Amino acid sequence: MLLGNSLNTIWIIVIILFGLLFVYLRYLDTRKPAATISRRSDPYSLEAMTAFVKDSLHQLTHSQLSDLGLHEEEYRRRLNKRSELRSALKGCVSGDVLDKAYVKDYLKQMLVRDLGLNESNIHAAIPFENLTELTAQDQFEIILYLYKQRHGEDALSVLLETYDLAGPRVIPGYGEGSVYAVTAEDIAYIYESEQRPLLFPEKLDIVVQRIYQQYKGFSVVDEIRDQRIDGISGGVSGIPVNSDSGQDIFHSQDEFLGLSFSHPE
Repeated sequence: MLLGNSLNTIWIIVIILFGLLFVYLRYLDTRKPAATISRRSDPYSLEAMTAFVKDSLHQLTHSQLSDLGLHEEEYRRRLNKRSELRSALKGCVSGDVLDKAYVKDYLKQMLVRDLGLNESNIHAAIPFENLTELTAQDQFEIILYLYKQRHGEDALSVLLETYDLAGPRVIPGYGEGSVYAVTAEDIAYIYESEQRPLLFPEKLDIVVQRIYQQYKGFSVVDEIRDQRIDGISGGVSGIPVNSDSGQDIFHSQDEFLGLSFSHPE
């Protein structure tokens, strides 16, 4: 029992690792001026499409249907649709996976049908065809998506086990002790090993997930918290970081990104 609890704790620590890693990576992205600013000005950038989604859903859920002069049947249809959408949006706050799937499917329809998102312009959101422009977050979310296709809720567990990322390691430049860590270099290596050409529906899934997690989800850990890790749910409210307990935050763009946990001797 004690061993099982220890393993569960390690898996939960790894989840927090990924979350803090991507929070820091997003912070670094805000400091990149030229290319980033150009991409954000595009109507199909993540920022522009997220704003479009927010505005469109707000209008859909708050507009007065009686002002549209609809026939009774159409009025009832739209009213029911709006009620379903409102209910699903509320369920997303608590992390309900069915509500999440409903909302994400709704977003896909909006982006393709109303905004005109297609194979040609989707790369303004995430540069799928340009490896040098993909961020570590882009790469990880693509990898996790591919693993979810094959392993479902066990995707993260299988990924970590495949590349031996769940255990403590000695990282050059960070002392002689072992740490629990996931680096940007790890993610880049895995991406180069696992990448394959993506179809438009797959790219759409990944882009919609990014927009969803920024709008209604749980930010960068949204997909991770839905994973089943060693028989338990990945959804956790967090682990306190206490410097007195041997846990430490270490930020370095070149060598290590994220949260490291010193391994007891």
